Amino acid sequence: MESGKKKQHCRKKQDDNLLVSIKEAHEVDLHKEIEDLKTENEHLQGQVRRYQRLDGYLKRAEKLVKELEQKFPSATTRHGRSWAIRRRINRCFNTTT
Repeated sequence: MESGKKKQHCRKKQDDNLLVSIKEAHEVDLHKEIEDLKTENEHLQGQVRRYQRLDGYLKRAEKLVKELEQKFPSATTRHGRSWAIRRRINRCFNTTT
């Protein structure tokens, strides 16, 4: 009878150890997944900031084009804006980062 109880106890202990191992492995996987998500989140936040900055540049350029078209109505042609306006816009946005 005691031999059966020892075997049962041993088996239960092995099962417990296996459950602990599985739980630890799962926790490690979760921690890795959390770190991956944090990294991806930082990357996406950087892209959002970049697009917001580009959107600001675009709005600034559109405003400048309208302003220049009002100042120099003869600078526009039937085929679009003249090179003078494009040069002016390029000079305005030519910044060193």
